Amino acid sequence: MAGSHAQLAAVLDAGPDSDSEELAELTGRLRSELLELDVDAVEPATEGEAPTGAKAVELLAIGGLVIRFAMRSEVLRSVVDATGAGSAASRAAASS
Repeated sequence: MAGSHAQLAAVLDAGPDSDSEELAELTGRLRSELLELDVDAVEPATEGEAPTGAKAVELLAIGGLVIRFAMRSEVLRSVVDATGAGSAASRAAASS
């Protein structure tokens, strides 16, 4: 298993009363936390190509992140812990 890499997609759900701005803020905070871990990259998730004529190349999925990391148990555990904490924070923010 040495040298293998993994990719994990995470989607935050801030609850039915949150707006896209709040979700974007929570996603940014989670991304910052994940970048402090031993990961290769944390990038916004995409929903495919943008329509013809649009300035963007791909549409971003609000609340979605793709995490790339070396497949080691301690790294996976830290990513899962961080995404779980981020999910709990988004639920708490949505209920306040």
